[in-house]
Amino acid sequence: MTLNGDVADDVRRARPHEGEADDFFRRLALAARRDPAPRALRDLAVAAHRLILRHASSTAAAPASSPGSAADEPGSAADQPGSAADEPGSAADQPRFAADEPGLPPAPDGNGHTGRPRLPNGRYAPTPPHQDEVDAMAAVMEHLGHLAAEAVSEADALAPAAALVPLALPADRSPDVVPGLLTAATALTRGLYSDPAIRPLVRLVPGLLRASFAAGAGPDPVAALAAEARRVLADPLACVAGYDRSAAADLRYHAAGTRP
Repeated sequence: MTLNGDVADDVRRARPHEGEADDFFRRLALAARRDPAPRALRDLAVAAHRLILRHASSTAAAPASSPGSAADEPGSAADQPGSAADEPGSAADQPRFAADEPGLPPAPDGNGHTGRPRLPNGRYAPTPPHQDEVDAMAAVMEHLGHLAAEAVSEADALAPAAALVPLALPADRSPDVVPGLLTAATALTRGLYSDPAIRPLVRLVPGLLRASFAAGAGPDPVAALAAEARRVLADPLACVAGYDRSAAADLRYHAAGTRP
């Protein structure tokens, strides 16, 4: 993806090397005074939207498993009567609750009653994280976005970008969405990183990912990511606001790392 037009003339003066992202977004804010919805950014936003959906659809079209796998073989262990899964009282027969999941609190009594609502799969909804935990996770994500934007190579940029996806995934969402979202997030990062003139926009990827799981974003996080990228990238002031939040969270990350 590339940025053309008058906006490019402004932002190309702010070379996207370490410590110069502030200048990039300052110039973007100045450009917004002349045109609050520049054609160049709108074209970039449309390109980002299409890029996300195209790469995510290619992931969805890939087969989940190759034919002829062990699970498909007649007479496999899964088909054998009397296997451990068929034993009464085996682990497969035991009801599973949210408390069985790593990192979640145990049920307060022997009956598994937690006072939390049940999810459609029969498990209990996880306890909502404390706001401090939410802020800490956001700080980690924004630091990874900072690393991606200032990486010296595309490979170095994509590694922290890929790590953003599991961090953005809420505890009550199925991990089945991770492959498509991972493909979409890395494709967006690669597209923004590929042009030095717009490379600082990589700093917005963590916030876009979090917004894809926000209330009202819809059941498909990939479609939500594409829509949010199109909305934010088309609006220079939204880009600047996203960067301000990113910079503040990244500062919290570094401040926490220097505490005794």
